[in-house]
Parts: sequence; C-alpha cells; structure tokens
Amino acid sequence: MRHRVAHRHLGLPTDQRMAMLKNMVASVLENGYVTTTEARAKEARSLIEKVITLSREDTIHNRRQVRRYLHMGKVVTSREKFENIHGVEPTYEGELKGADRRPYGEILIKKIFDEIGPRYKDRDGGYLRLTRLGGVSHNNKKGTLTIRPARRGDGATMVRIELLD
Repeated sequence: MRHRVAHRHLGLPTDQRMAMLKNMVASVLENGYVTTTEARAKEARSLIEKVITLSREDTIHNRRQVRRYLHMGKVVTSREKFENIHGVEPTYEGELKGADRRPYGEILIKKIFDEIGPRYKDRDGGYLRLTRLGGVSHNNKKGTLTIRPARRGDGATMVRIELLD
C-alpha cells in the first residue's frame, strides 16, 4: 500500500533532498530556468509554484512563508550578519548600514516580491514550463528509433524547468 507516500525520495536522505530542492527553487527564481532531471524538476515544480503564489500578495506573513522554501539561516542581528559575511567585527556602526550588506536570501526575497509576484498577479497557476531536452534512444524489441532526452552517464531524462513570460 502507498498510503501517505506523497513525494519522490530521489535517492537522497531527507535533509540532503530538501537542501537540493531549496537550492533549485532559488536558482529557478533567480535565473528564470534550470536544467535538471525530470524527477527532480517535478518535485521542485510544486515548491516553486507555492513560492510564486505566496509572492503575488506582498505581506509580512507571506514573506515569512517564502523564507521556508529558501536557505535563509537563522535570524541574526546586523552585527552578527556583518561578522558572518566579512569574517571581522565592524570598526564603526556606519559599516552595518547599506544594501550590499544584506545576505543573499534577503536580496532574492526582494526580487521575488518586487518582480516575479506582480508578473503573475492575474494568473491562477501554471507558472512553469517543463521542456524535455533532445536525445536518441533505441527500442530493440520493436526495432524503432525514438527521440528521447537522456543524460550521458546514466540515461536519466533531462528537462529544462523555466518560468513562463
């Protein structure tokens, strides 16, 4: 029986799988597309669509919800952020200010809510497209030649997951 078995394990422990999917979500939202295997793309699609749906309305609660789908780390003070980014203590308080001092996740969240969310404001869903990439495989039983996307090493089906315009 497959009761309560909702997702693909992708051959990884839970922590590694979630880290990979969160990185994929960030990459798609930052660059607009990612090339990966079909199984990974199908798993990441649900997370990306949830993030975009949340970003359609810019509220503090939605921003906090989106942080769950990205690698944000713990919330720290400005002084701790500066020390983590630069490896040294700030010499004066003026160093703690400025947009370039924000961690990567915060910059990405700003992009999600300022650019991506408003773009899909009137769309009810289906923000992504999965496109299979080309390749050739042989079906020896029927003697046919099939065009099929495949990774060279293990023959995994490759797709490009991209945001729709």
